Amino acid sequence: MSSSPILPLELEMAIFELCALSLPIFIPKLMLVAHRVKEWVEPILCRTICICPDDSAPEFPHFTQDTVVPFIAHKTTGFLRKHVRHFAHIDEMPVEENGKCLLAICSDVENLWIGYTNYTWICLVENLPLKRLDVELHLFLRLVEPTRPVFSRLTHLTLDEPAAASALARLPMLSHLALSWRHAKAAEYGQVLELKTLVVFIIFQSSSSTVAAEEEILWLTEDLRFVIMPLRNFICDWHSGIRKGEDYWSDAEAFVAMRQTQGANALSCVWEPADSEPKSDAA
Repeated sequence: MSSSPILPLELEMAIFELCALSLPIFIPKLMLVAHRVKEWVEPILCRTICICPDDSAPEFPHFTQDTVVPFIAHKTTGFLRKHVRHFAHIDEMPVEENGKCLLAICSDVENLWIGYTNYTWICLVENLPLKRLDVELHLFLRLVEPTRPVFSRLTHLTLDEPAAASALARLPMLSHLALSWRHAKAAEYGQVLELKTLVVFIIFQSSSSTVAAEEEILWLTEDLRFVIMPLRNFICDWHSGIRKGEDYWSDAEAFVAMRQTQGANALSCVWEPADSEPKSDAA
């Protein structure tokens, strides 16, 4: 392809941006077409930074522990701060200095997923304008006071480890909460259901029908906002939610709307995929 524009620049830019948004995995190749194309599509690539294993989400561009270092080296602090809005570090290794360095630069991240890590990164996120947070950090909400600014805009929270329900109930904007079944048995989660802002409460479990039959959770099934979901490919889900607005949150919202129309019974809180095929339990 010629490096000189053939179409009007505005039309050419719109075409390449549409391609980048539709097929994000090809953005690195689109960046090689011409310098002007790189300037158009690279911000779309950098909008979502995901550090994860190579085969976790084959349809989406991602970084590894090794590739993220040269990426940081070739980008200015201003560029990263301006464009990065979604950040995930879900490699099987703890967040090393490269990941921390990148997160420290990306001060306008609104959607954060941190896994397999320790406490040292908390200071990096306390001032982020977070709206969505997915953490596997032990006792996260006991380490960071719920009244801190980092929680003031938080609407979506996914926890894979225990957190005090009393702390969750103090999050002022919390509308979507997802928990692992092994950390969601206590009756104290009734405090969370008292939140007027709460729209969806998800519990993930590999055998959803078994969970629904547990006496300890029967009291929850009567709440129309409560949804039991099987485990799924959370990395692909995270990307899909960002790119298309289709993820476990959107599935749960549609399911809750259906429950509110049809009413509830002890087992109606169990969500199943439309195609009835089990989804991957990769986390």
